[in-house]
Amino acid sequence: MDQAGLKRSLRTELLQKRQAIPDSSRRNKSLAILKRLTSSDWFRKAESIHFYLSKHTEVQTNAFIRKAQRLGKRVVVPIIDVKHQRLFFSELTSLHPDSLEIGPLGIQQPKSTFQKKVTKNDIDLWVIPGIGFDLFGNRLGYGGGYYDKVLKGVRATVIGLAFDVQVVDKLPVESTDCPVDQIMTETRTILCRKEV
Repeated sequence: MDQAGLKRSLRTELLQKRQAIPDSSRRNKSLAILKRLTSSDWFRKAESIHFYLSKHTEVQTNAFIRKAQRLGKRVVVPIIDVKHQRLFFSELTSLHPDSLEIGPLGIQQPKSTFQKKVTKNDIDLWVIPGIGFDLFGNRLGYGGGYYDKVLKGVRATVIGLAFDVQVVDKLPVESTDCPVDQIMTETRTILCRKEV
């Protein structure tokens, strides 16, 4: 099986594992990850943090966002430009439903009247989703390559959030894939080692 086929197969397998987590357990595990993230030096030192607005069975981020905003940090979220297959970024001023809309790919984003553009170089810490991660920091996303494109050349720390069932020993990797620096799950922080 080629790399693309391996990735498709792994996506299906890892999504099924993530979907099998009961809602109440997902909430508790997400809160455990929140505690791990917000007690880290990376979070404490960051003034501007990129979060994703979680959907479906992902690690839930609303509590992370509220905590960051209470602490006076600037929260930045992605806006998807499907036509050009890229991300741009906006400050998130509110999680109120009136200020959000369902954007491309079914992901929430600020309505255009609430968007305040932020450049990627103004982000101190990146917190990103994934379907799977491995111990080298390789990330299996949804297949669009949006984060891989934007994270090339980023110097700030990149943290992937995942449940334990999403972490595997080794993922298939392509030259365009961009790894994360750390992975935080409900039970551990993985400082990703570089592949030799």
